[in-house]
Amino acid sequence: MIKNILEDFKEFHVKPSAIIITHNIPEDTSIDPGAYSFPVKLINNKDAQGFGANHNAAFAASISDFFCVLNPDVRLDMNPFPTLLEALHSANVGIVAPIVSNAGGAVEDSARYFITPGQLVRRLFSRNAGIIPELLQSEHSALLYPDWFAGICMMFRAATFKAIRGFDEGFHLYYEDVDICARTQIKGYNVALCPKSRIIHLAQKKRFRDLRHLAWHISSAARYFRSDVYKTIRNSPHLHCHVPS
Repeated sequence: MIKNILEDFKEFHVKPSAIIITHNIPEDTSIDPGAYSFPVKLINNKDAQGFGANHNAAFAASISDFFCVLNPDVRLDMNPFPTLLEALHSANVGIVAPIVSNAGGAVEDSARYFITPGQLVRRLFSRNAGIIPELLQSEHSALLYPDWFAGICMMFRAATFKAIRGFDEGFHLYYEDVDICARTQIKGYNVALCPKSRIIHLAQKKRFRDLRHLAWHISSAARYFRSDVYKTIRNSPHLHCHVPS
């Protein structure tokens, strides 16, 4: 997967200041950093870390004014980054993400309203529970402002990422994306979705097939719903939040 996304960068003339690849577990991917026109840095973990901890470590190794979190199971059919950067120059946008589609071209439910325990239950029975309606109805060009989006591809101003102290490493996997979007808005920044930018996600959806991932999903949900961040969102009507009752 890593080699595929790196080749996509070459094909669509993406020129990052650097790509930082984290080997969370020992793995021989035979990546030659010198084979690319952009710098490729490798981080080799001695012990496996969670999603947030890995990206925080990558941010510490970054020197750019912008920082993009990107899953390895992403493919490109365009260069999504110029429009994401443009969006970050819009008024008070702290995090921006592209539209995410699956391999068949269907738009994924990557952008949502803030979830509640009740909505979490409803998602078991309705795939569209909490999805931003505009994503399902028509094409849009203007920025959309969801409450949160999945950590498949998230671009930050480096200053914003630092101000919110990055990801909460208490979440090993799942809900760290909800949490960081919530904390970003609590800090007064907007969270924006850019319809002009898109990526393809070859989703694994292991939480539905792997008991370990399911356990992480449940424990992360419980941690989030007990958190002060969730309580603040619930009790702050002045924030741009859409919390179903």
